[in-house]
Amino acid sequence: LKRRGVILGLERAKQVVILINESNLNPGEVASFLETVPTAETLLTKSFVEAGISVVSRDLIRYEVSEKTMMSAIQGNISAAVSMGLTVGVDIIILGNATSTTVLNKKNINQEIIQVGINVKVISSSQSKVVAVKSDFATAANDKILTSETLAFHRAEKKMIEFLIPAIQKYLEPESDKKKAK
Repeated sequence: LKRRGVILGLERAKQVVILINESNLNPGEVASFLETVPTAETLLTKSFVEAGISVVSRDLIRYEVSEKTMMSAIQGNISAAVSMGLTVGVDIIILGNATSTTVLNKKNINQEIIQVGINVKVISSSQSKVVAVKSDFATAANDKILTSETLAFHRAEKKMIEFLIPAIQKYLEPESDKKKAK
C-alpha cells in the first residue's frame, strides 16, 4: 500500500527514486535500461542511504512504471517524472544520465585516462517542478581501463552528493522546521 501512495506516513517524505541512464566502457552487449545496473545510480543510492534518505529500488519501480515512462522522464518529460513519483509514492525523483569516455593520454602510455560526466534533475512530484539540477565530471587514470572508470565514477559521484544530499535534505525538512530556521 505504501508504494501505491495509500499509506503516506513519515517514510514517504524521506524516500526518493534514483534512475540514471548510463553509457559506460563495458564492452558487453547493450541491455535494456531495466536490465542494467548503472554504476552512477548504485553509488548515488548508496550515498543517499548512508545519509538516512531511503531510496525506492529500481527493481520495485519496474513493476509499477513502464520502461517507456522511465526513459521519457529521464529524457526530460516532467509529467512522466511526476506520474512516476505519484505511482510509487515518493515526492523526490532524481533522474539523469552518466557517460564515461576515454581521454587521449600523450604523457604516459601505460595509463588509461577516463572521464565520467553525470547530470541529474531532481523533480518534486507533489509540486510538479524541477527543484534542483546538477552536472559534474571527473577524470581518473590507472593502468587498467575499468579501474580508471570506477575511480572516475566515484569522484564524480562524490561531487554530486556534496550538492544533492544537503539540497534534498533541506527540501524534505518539514515546513515547521524551515520557519524556525528563519
